[in-house]
Amino acid sequence: MISKSLSILLSLTVFLFPSSWTHTQDAGTIYIHGKVANAEGMVYLVDNGETGDFKTLDESHHLNLNDKGEFEIALSPENQGYYKIGYNQLYLEPGDSIHVRIDLKDPFNSNFSGRGAGKQDYLKSAPLPKAGSYLDGGRTVKQGCSETVDHILSLAREATSVLDSTDGISDKFRELEHARIRADLINSLYMAPSYYVYVHKTEQDSVEAYFEKFKAIMANHIERHATEFADTNFLQLTVYRNILPTILEHPQTNTEAVSRLEDWQIANRIYRALTRGVESNDSVALASIPNDIDRVKSPLYASALKRSLLALTTFKPGEKAVDFEIHDGSGNITHLSDYEGKVIYIDFWATWCVPCIEERPNFQHLGALYHNKDVVFLSLSVDTDHGKWMDFLKSTDQNFTLEGLVDRHSMPAYNVVQIPRYVLIDKRFTLVDLSAPKPSSSDIQQVLDRLTALD
Repeated sequence: MISKSLSILLSLTVFLFPSSWTHTQDAGTIYIHGKVANAEGMVYLVDNGETGDFKTLDESHHLNLNDKGEFEIALSPENQGYYKIGYNQLYLEPGDSIHVRIDLKDPFNSNFSGRGAGKQDYLKSAPLPKAGSYLDGGRTVKQGCSETVDHILSLAREATSVLDSTDGISDKFRELEHARIRADLINSLYMAPSYYVYVHKTEQDSVEAYFEKFKAIMANHIERHATEFADTNFLQLTVYRNILPTILEHPQTNTEAVSRLEDWQIANRIYRALTRGVESNDSVALASIPNDIDRVKSPLYASALKRSLLALTTFKPGEKAVDFEIHDGSGNITHLSDYEGKVIYIDFWATWCVPCIEERPNFQHLGALYHNKDVVFLSLSVDTDHGKWMDFLKSTDQNFTLEGLVDRHSMPAYNVVQIPRYVLIDKRFTLVDLSAPKPSSSDIQQVLDRLTALD
């Protein structure tokens, strides 16, 4: 029988070569070669396309770097689409032959040359959906609600002007990026109230009034841009997938596209139910997943879900914990298994994750409470910008926790997609809970007391 890893590799039709390898361009094949700077741990080319949201992390393409950080990779034409290397966004098309210098800390320092380089240069400035697109994590929020909305609209117009003046890109890519701007605009407007009250530290009893004020100001803008925006090609865009509920709430006459978009939503809900079932060890919920997958119309989505089901149900509570590397940002490496013999409470977080930051004081408090009680509190960041992580740590207290960086793609068994995530491992290095109570939970001390009492 072909192993799972091998079957995945064959299905993706990806070829990796040593850095000394040189190629003659085959028609349609996609080539990328060059160097990765500021790499700590393994580096991956991650599918960011239509089915990327319900693929497990072990389906990413590992870039086999030599001691100089160099790599070469070739992808078959059917693998065209959007990808990520760290925070660097890429769009790959058949016939591309791109020489790269990827900077994992700062995408704006990355350099591209060769056939297809223009698209990658353009994507350096693509906003991040999780940061509110044009809101840039709250940095562009203005003093007033109307000013904030007007600024979002201005940034979208500016992005359109930049795209229209960009040469050397295909018509297909240009169409997709125009759709990205439209989707980023909707995403920014939708998230503006939340970022506004967060940035301005609005009192809780005034939050609802601000949300209503924003709703009145931006309703017409959202309606205008979301109406007649149903197009299956745009499912390649992360931000478009994020705003699908908003799009489907507005009039769409392309019924065939609407049907596909709804099918994608069904598949996405099944994947979320699968990950929740795995994290909570809910055997009843997991038992229904195969039947749920049968409801999915698209063979592409169903196939991705079946691979994820197989991958995610091979690691369960009660089994030996899967080891992984932990980096300290200075080149030193430890392993999870180094803490065997103690209860291990893991906090997976990132500097850009607001809920994660809000829980950190509670994690520190628990660390102090259980100091010298055979519990290790591992605060493990999934940041790819290591400098930002280290700067953050300089301004916070870590007296009772151990801080480290992890590459979530190198530890697919834990499937760290949604954060914050908390994991518990007992003294025998056995997995207890893939989705443990958060530090502020009223249950966590009882759980820790029970685990520390066990031999």
